[in-house]
Amino acid sequence: MAKLEKLLPEQEALMIQVREEWLDFVFKSKLPLDKQKAIEDVKWLYSLAGLAAPLIIILDSPRGCQIGANFLKGQVRDQVGGQVGDQVRGQVRDQVWDQVWDQVRDQVWDQVWDQVWDQVGDQVRGQVRDQVWDQVGDQVLDQVRDQVGGQVWGQVWDQVRDQVWDQVWDQVGGQVRDQELEYFYPAEENVLTDNGWVAFYDYFSGIGIVKHDGFTKYMSHIKNGIFYTIFLKGAAILCGRPEYIKRDESNRLHCEDGPAILWMDGYAQYFWHGVSVTQKIVETPEQLTREDLVREENAEVRRAMMEKLDSDFIKLLDVIEVDRGIVGIGDSRKEAVLWRTREIDSIANEYLQFVGVTCHSTGREYALCIPSDIKDVWSAVAWTFGKSKDEYRPLVEA
Repeated sequence: MAKLEKLLPEQEALMIQVREEWLDFVFKSKLPLDKQKAIEDVKWLYSLAGLAAPLIIILDSPRGCQIGANFLKGQVRDQVGGQVGDQVRGQVRDQVWDQVWDQVRDQVWDQVWDQVWDQVGDQVRGQVRDQVWDQVGDQVLDQVRDQVGGQVWGQVWDQVRDQVWDQVWDQVGGQVRDQELEYFYPAEENVLTDNGWVAFYDYFSGIGIVKHDGFTKYMSHIKNGIFYTIFLKGAAILCGRPEYIKRDESNRLHCEDGPAILWMDGYAQYFWHGVSVTQKIVETPEQLTREDLVREENAEVRRAMMEKLDSDFIKLLDVIEVDRGIVGIGDSRKEAVLWRTREIDSIANEYLQFVGVTCHSTGREYALCIPSDIKDVWSAVAWTFGKSKDEYRPLVEA
């Protein structure tokens, strides 16, 4: 059989349809998790790896899964901390106590996702890949990879995987400071980032190339909407979709007046144009203090503060304008302002200085903290690039 070397117009149109269906599924779907199907699917995944069927606990958020895993391992005892912690502990206890707790307690130790993933790779993805590679030319593979798999994977990875997972651990640690908690790495390959390669092969299934029962079953598992899974020896802990996910026009996690992600148990995650921020910045910026601004070292978070506070940002810092001018030459020309606090900062024991600049490519405004001995905007902007005033002469800024 000759390889497929060029797509027909209707096959090209299908790429866009499949991509948008998967992105809508990840970010917009409100279908509830089918818990019985989730249980059956997880048992199937464990069976692929030759593992006994685990105790399966379904919770309502990634943070709940983390606390639940620690509870199962005996690391969270009398107090888990906070209302959400109490709720999670109750959910786990209710499910576990009804099912041979002594046996579970003794066997829940090792994370086993690698074993499961290896078998999914061998028995599902590898076999499907062989079907496609045998029948499809490189040009078509690249075209579908760019339009479907790569774009789905990229948006999910960039907007959800790193930031959401990191924030989960940051917030769990903050909520349960007195406990010795372990971070259990989620089986993210099968909850979110797998949407990329599954969408890629789903397209080829749609044009009749892929015919594989294991892939069909695995795709139905992904489409059931499991967002977070911790696979342990003896137990699997998972949660379904959040109540909602909000993004901006550039598809970055963002909400101007509330959580960008709200989970079913009330766990909320805040983002400002893709940047993880605190609840205070989004919902009560009027409560931000001068100390909040001064102590924030992350330029993106400070930019979020600036945008929420608008002109109050400079007022809050009580600064004076030291210098203003057009910095750069050619296409990189932009206005910059050098500000200095009116009084010596009680924490730093010196004046604080900020240079206000606008990013040439994104239009974003930044206030970057700079050394107090800099006296002009050229030197200030040059310092942010690790250069002196004489060295900083960009012709074009990307």
